[in-house]
Amino acid sequence: MKIEFAAILLCLMFFFIAPHGGYAQASEKDSQQQMLNSLSDHIFQYADADRADAAKSLLNEFDRVWSQSESGYSDEDGRIIDTAVLRLKILLNSGGDSGEIRHAAIALRLCVDAMTGSGSPLWKELRPRVLDPIKGMQTALKRQDYTTFQADLNQFLDSYALIYPSLMIDGSPEGVRVANNSINAFADHRMSTVQDKTRLQQLTVIEKELTDVFDRSPASTVDSLSPLIAAVGGFVLLALFYVSLRKYFGERFRRRKGTR
Repeated sequence: MKIEFAAILLCLMFFFIAPHGGYAQASEKDSQQQMLNSLSDHIFQYADADRADAAKSLLNEFDRVWSQSESGYSDEDGRIIDTAVLRLKILLNSGGDSGEIRHAAIALRLCVDAMTGSGSPLWKELRPRVLDPIKGMQTALKRQDYTTFQADLNQFLDSYALIYPSLMIDGSPEGVRVANNSINAFADHRMSTVQDKTRLQQLTVIEKELTDVFDRSPASTVDSLSPLIAAVGGFVLLALFYVSLRKYFGERFRRRKGTR
């Protein structure tokens, strides 16, 4: 009986002590995520207010925090964040155009938000900004207003470029790849002689593909469920471990009793 009691005590110790390490790691990661979100948000605010020096200072702090937490994310996400940081840093250090700096700051903010899995990604709020120009291009083509068509195309490409890095982090990888291929093919032939009917068909396809991307975000769903999945898995393993111990010591106890 002493052995059984020791086994049960061991299970209880595993249950109450082991999770704390995971919780501590999760708490540290949550703290780093909050800091990255806060820093990227303030960087954008300073960039939007044309305060380049303040934005540059906070970007250096962001770089420091990110270097400490980068190992906790995928290599692909790390490369995307690194690229966004480098682009903004180059623009700030070279005294780039304020509009370009603001654009880069927004892109970084969207990437960080997508990476940290807020549950309601900011890039989805830009849906009208991305999809509305497609409607404008379709209307312009039907009216054969090619000046407006080119202007709407420029607006669409700018908006899409703004959210593309965050889509790569948070969106459906296959859906993003398909939509990106269609958009690149469309943009590459913008100055070519293409029938309006063909362009309208291409725009319809692009609109559908992007709508699917905005309507799906499996990466965020998986990230948000991962703590629950880990907890359930831990409880299952604990239960199996406890049952196995009881069975093992029960059989030993019965054999010992039978030999008496």
